[in-house]
Amino acid sequence: MRDVRNALRQRAAVGSKPVVSIEGHRERGMGLLCETEGWHPEPELVWLDSKGDRLSAGPPETHRDFKGFYTVKQHVIVQETDTNRFTCRVQQSRINEKMETNVHLPNDHKKERDELRKERDDLKKDKFNLENHWKQNSRGPLQP
Repeated sequence: MRDVRNALRQRAAVGSKPVVSIEGHRERGMGLLCETEGWHPEPELVWLDSKGDRLSAGPPETHRDFKGFYTVKQHVIVQETDTNRFTCRVQQSRINEKMETNVHLPNDHKKERDELRKERDDLKKDKFNLENHWKQNSRGPLQP
């Protein structure tokens, strides 16, 4: 039994830190891809939100090379949040290893929305000011 454990430890390999790629806009949000390679035994990839809660992601794509090392990829589509911070975690509990990569997506849509709201509010103020100015300066119908 001891020889089996030693053999397993000798074959254990900690792979790369996960690499996160932004795939772009998708139908329901923003597509992200997480990749890691060089692991043995096979690791698990987990996507987390800024609170540490698991996100629902697609199935992992796993490849084992001729030396027995694993490469794992996993896609996720995320929705805009207050922080727009997401984490890809790779973990292998049998060898007690875990690594994470965090990604922060620019909040361009929030900025655009806020600018549009400000512009709308400014227009409402201008309209209100013009109406008041007209009321104060109007003397009724012109008389001959």
